[in-house]
Amino acid sequence: MEIPSERKKEVIEHEAAEEESIYLLKDRANIACDGGSYAKARQLFELLKERTPEPLRTPLLHKYGVCLARLGERLDALKVFSQAIKEGRDSLYDILSGLEKASILSEQGK
Repeated sequence: MEIPSERKKEVIEHEAAEEESIYLLKDRANIACDGGSYAKARQLFELLKERTPEPLRTPLLHKYGVCLARLGERLDALKVFSQAIKEGRDSLYDILSGLEKASILSEQGK
């Protein structure tokens, strides 16, 4: 069995710490959104988008869209809801995103 060099060990530990911080960031963003702290949640979701290697999953996209909508950024929210519907990884959040999108369009008279 090969013993990893000290440098490889540092890289592995750094990657583990980075991965853990992404999970903590997701939790913080969800808690902020669920608690109505939409501006804070928006910042956290945007940070998540920058730091995660894969795109945000449908539940996170939906909550990110909710934050944008509640902050009055309806055009950006519509784009995020459309992306959540298109990605379609979780039917509950697809439906919720569709309802949010319909609500915004209804407010705009469309």
